[in-house]
Amino acid sequence: MPSSPAPASAAAMAGGGLIVVLLVLSACVVCGARADCPAACECKWRSGKESAICASANMTAVPRHLDYGTQLLDLNDNPLYRLGKDAFADADLLNLQKLFLSRCRIKALDRYAFRKLNNLVELDLSYNSIPVVPSAVLESVPELRELRLNGNPIMKVPNGAFTHVPRLVRLDVSECRVALLESTAFAGLENSLEWLRLDNNQLRDVKPSTVVSLARLHGVQLNDNPWNCSCKLRPLREWMARRNVPFGAPPVCKTPVRLARTSWDKLELDDFACEPHSVPVSAVVVVTEGDNATVSCRMYGVPIPSSRWTRNDRPLSQTGRSVPITEGRYTNLTIVSVVAQDGGSYACELENRSGSSRSNVTVVVVKRSPQLVLGADRYALPGLIVGVILVLSFCLIFLCGLAIRSKGSPTGSRGVPVSGPLDSAIVNIDADPFDRYEKIEMDRDDNNKSMQHRLHQLPASSSDMNGRPDPPGYAESAATSSGLLHHGHDEHEDYDGLPPIDEPPSSTAPSITDRPTARPSHPTTNVPHRYVTIIIERFSKYLYLHVMCEIWLRLFIRHSGFGLGRCEFVIKLIQ
Repeated sequence: MPSSPAPASAAAMAGGGLIVVLLVLSACVVCGARADCPAACECKWRSGKESAICASANMTAVPRHLDYGTQLLDLNDNPLYRLGKDAFADADLLNLQKLFLSRCRIKALDRYAFRKLNNLVELDLSYNSIPVVPSAVLESVPELRELRLNGNPIMKVPNGAFTHVPRLVRLDVSECRVALLESTAFAGLENSLEWLRLDNNQLRDVKPSTVVSLARLHGVQLNDNPWNCSCKLRPLREWMARRNVPFGAPPVCKTPVRLARTSWDKLELDDFACEPHSVPVSAVVVVTEGDNATVSCRMYGVPIPSSRWTRNDRPLSQTGRSVPITEGRYTNLTIVSVVAQDGGSYACELENRSGSSRSNVTVVVVKRSPQLVLGADRYALPGLIVGVILVLSFCLIFLCGLAIRSKGSPTGSRGVPVSGPLDSAIVNIDADPFDRYEKIEMDRDDNNKSMQHRLHQLPASSSDMNGRPDPPGYAESAATSSGLLHHGHDEHEDYDGLPPIDEPPSSTAPSITDRPTARPSHPTTNVPHRYVTIIIERFSKYLYLHVMCEIWLRLFIRHSGFGLGRCEFVIKLIQ
């Protein structure tokens, strides 16, 4: 029986050894897990992410041996100074989503420092010594949503500084030294950026297109900048007021003096103005007395200033003779019918909420001289002459109409038969000349035919039809009479020097139109009425101005010594 306790003690010892082994193994597992997180870091779950908190650990490089699945790494307040090429890829931290590098005294960033961090969405580089926006470095993190660059000595945001991060939603460039935002500084962020901080910088003004292009912007902080509240800020302020964009603490104006220390929320839109000034279109305007004068000035200033005109430092009210008109950027003053008293110095005065200005224009009035009057009348004289010619033309046309209407009438306008020589026809002005000429020609033909008939009817013997003998000397008397008639016709032909134009060459019958009474009465003119009549008829056949042709030709022939040879030439020319 003394041997029974031995097996029980052996079993107890075996069970105790197994427990020790398990405890050692557990300790080893715990120790191995803790070996992946450096002693200066704290590795834990934070906000649902595997986090490594290594802030203020006096690290000079990115820690290694961190878990491959680390998503959040906090390296704030470590003297890193510089981040080299593939600084995080070499530490197998390719799953990082949030990276905090604030106050790490970083002065330089390699272009590929963040290479292969394709999942990074938040990056904090605030309060370092980075002198410029690290645009090239951001090319490796295209999925970035939030970027903090505040507290760096950045002086300018250049064009296209954030084009490599088109999904950026929040951007903080506050507490830098930014004095210039170029016109397309935020290009590429028009449809993504929602929050922007530019407070505590050196901004005095912003170009309109720089911020206005951010269509999805919901908030902007612009306070603690030395803003110049002039017309350059007017588009930005107008855009913010129209979109109702919140701006946190209200910005305060530093200049101009009239708005110093005045916050934006207490200003109206027209307070963001630039001082106006004007430039005369012409400094001196010379005008002739009686003419209209216009003086003009081009206005500069935002908003468009109000204007008024003064003359010799006295306000010029709008009257019937002085009419001020503003058209766009020009203000004009028109003076109607200038007199000598209108000369002098005129001033264009502009004013808006930014201030006022004036510019002078001198008007010189010149008296109208006789030469100027003649110069003006030289344009009216041709018109007067043309008018007189037109009136005379209408009168001639009227007379022509009257002549055509009465062309075929055998009597005058008073019903008196027209006959006799042309001189008596001219005296009777009421009778139509054309009818008179036609009647005279008809009488001539009838007389010629009658005379020829009588000559041919003379009997060959000295007895009449009744068989009675002729009186003594009758045959000699008849022969003598016939010879006298032929002799008279020959004398007339010798006198005229031309054969009768209206008779055929074979005709030998005398015409009663060759009587001496048909000759012109003027002592210096030897032109018979027959030639005058022919010229008038031939000439008036083309002009149909019978009365005027007759009067003009008779006066011309009567007082100019117009000879027979010239009459013949005129007749042939008309023919």
